[in-house]
Amino acid sequence: MLLSASADHPLVTGTPPLDDPPLIQARLQNQQEPSSLQQQQSSVRPRWRKHNCALLLTGELRCLSRSQALLQRLNKEADLFIVTTAAYADSAQRLTRSDQILIVDQLPAEAQHDQRFPVGSMKQWHKLHLALQLVQTAEQRRGRRYSHLLKLRSDYFYVHPQRLIKDVIQQTQQPEAGLVGASDKVFGGPRDWMMLFQGFFQSLEGWFDDREQHYWPINLAQVLASDEALKWYGMNWPVELIGQPETTEAWRQVLLKGGDGLATALAQFKPGPNTTYHRLFQGHPRFASEVSFARFLNFNGIPFRDCRSLRGFLYSDRNTCL
Repeated sequence: MLLSASADHPLVTGTPPLDDPPLIQARLQNQQEPSSLQQQQSSVRPRWRKHNCALLLTGELRCLSRSQALLQRLNKEADLFIVTTAAYADSAQRLTRSDQILIVDQLPAEAQHDQRFPVGSMKQWHKLHLALQLVQTAEQRRGRRYSHLLKLRSDYFYVHPQRLIKDVIQQTQQPEAGLVGASDKVFGGPRDWMMLFQGFFQSLEGWFDDREQHYWPINLAQVLASDEALKWYGMNWPVELIGQPETTEAWRQVLLKGGDGLATALAQFKPGPNTTYHRLFQGHPRFASEVSFARFLNFNGIPFRDCRSLRGFLYSDRNTCL
């Protein structure tokens, strides 16, 4: 949880403790005086050469006074696409090209779609869907596809951004690497894996809305290939199969010990009227975005792991900072 938490979740060091003193110090500073945090920049390259990567900045551009310099620096290394609302249209224009910006309010059908979601966090997946469409349009124009896509936020404090784009690309070069990030806040990886989130958005209302009490068959191999940067421990796990481990480390040992037999049982489990579940993370009772994100990746068998360059957290005063 420490890798991706914000003011929404308590500071938990876990067992074993995370060996990242700057992250821990910054998290404490965020709780006490977030305005004092100084966002570091990505390293200056001798020659600016763009990676074949697209950056997706979606949602309200809050805290831009703190993140604008970093985003402008990253835009020199990769193409930046923005999907936001009319209140942030001018801010978006200062960051990237007009043909790489979409203002949801200016599209009546999309604005209406955005407003009808029953839970606010669903809107981020709508905007990511639109950003992926922008990327596809740009790919047709440029005559080739991007190799990697990276979803960012302006109200997120990046603790180690010096090699941000390069690290994400290098860590996800192998097909089995999957995606990297800090839960659903900032994440990225190979283009084709990221494009699957168009399907995630399209399935939100039918498959994920108001399904927090349901059991989804669990792909144990994907969980074991992932780490705690993904909220797999927020999914519904039958107590009768895994018990009630108190930490993610103890939980992982149970899963490893269970082997193929447990993997089959989790995949084939049918809940009954008295089934109880165990989880160590609670989200919104109707739509827990981080848990739904974990379920979607689990269903598709895509591993998800921590990336040092994406470690950070949401500013605790993000609803008031400019």
